[in-house]
Amino acid sequence: MKKRFVVCHNPGTVDQDTAFTVWLASRSLGWWHWLTGSWLVVDVSGTLTAATLRDAVDAAYPGLYNIVLGVSDGSDWAGFGINGGPQDMFGWMNDTWGKL
Repeated sequence: MKKRFVVCHNPGTVDQDTAFTVWLASRSLGWWHWLTGSWLVVDVSGTLTAATLRDAVDAAYPGLYNIVLGVSDGSDWAGFGINGGPQDMFGWMNDTWGKL
């Protein structure tokens, strides 16, 4: 069963963001990262845990505070930003996050 997570951390560097992105991609995880220090992560295999994700965040962003929250089915969301076109901020949300 697909799992969804919200990851929040203090702002890091571009290199730290890249390291975390490489970790996510190496595990075939989906992610959304439009807001600094915030990530939405989708695991279609359903094997990822919040603790494993927390450890990966800590490795990519050493010493920065972080929190990882599992999100259950039926969760509601809303946002403000670019909605449509090539810079669509919410396309991934509609196509991936909202479909379980």
